[in-house]
Amino acid sequence: MSAYSEVRHILAQVSGHDRVVTIPKLYIELTGSLAEAILLNQIVFYSDKSSRTDGYFYKKYEEWAEEICLTERQVRHATKKLKEKELIETKLLKANGAPTVHYKLRFDNLVNWILTKGKNGILHNVGMDSDKTSETLTESTTESTTDNNNNNASATPATIFRFFEENGFGILTPHIADKIGAWIDDVGEDLVLHSLKIAVENSALRWNYAESVLRDWSNKKLVTVDQVLATEAKRTAGREQHGRNERLGKPAQHPNGHYDGIDF
Repeated sequence: MSAYSEVRHILAQVSGHDRVVTIPKLYIELTGSLAEAILLNQIVFYSDKSSRTDGYFYKKYEEWAEEICLTERQVRHATKKLKEKELIETKLLKANGAPTVHYKLRFDNLVNWILTKGKNGILHNVGMDSDKTSETLTESTTESTTDNNNNNASATPATIFRFFEENGFGILTPHIADKIGAWIDDVGEDLVLHSLKIAVENSALRWNYAESVLRDWSNKKLVTVDQVLATEAKRTAGREQHGRNERLGKPAQHPNGHYDGIDF
């Protein structure tokens, strides 16, 4: 029995059945977010199972949490992004007497989006074989990280997620993916990827470290990688000058040109 089959067997024994969440890889590449991809996957699944003639179906946030392990905040955020991409519609309608969010897939838009993105070269090896077009949250990849380390290449959400998993940060959970997605929305892909590279360079392979770096840059109003590099270069030059001054026995100088704490 393979390791994969053995783990599936253990899962079945523990939970009573195989509670495995599988996400089509093309959804991850299209949305750039694991949370969006997993929600979209489920909406596609339920899209033709509704008894309503208008195509809407409903799910409570507790049901989403049980089914795909996304919190209410994650579902709300992913829903907002999918609506902005015009892949789904929502309505607040009554279900069992209580106002409940109803979802509807915009099937034609999804198909057109897949075809358009495919022509632009964003999708890779998309076929009908489910083994080639889907991946679990914990699937490891064999692609080289060389391209991910290229500062001249424009980052994408998929690039960031691969870099995260391939450089020792651990499993990319939906919670972390959601937080990364929020930072991408705020500061852009390039800056988020650069923060992860800083974490790798400092052997701090934790998302909270990269997030603290992003927060620091945000507080300093640094909004591009070039600004960050310029600031770091200036700080490095300052440290080097300070070191030279110490070696030569020169007093430290403030930016205003005055010397401090030195008696002549």
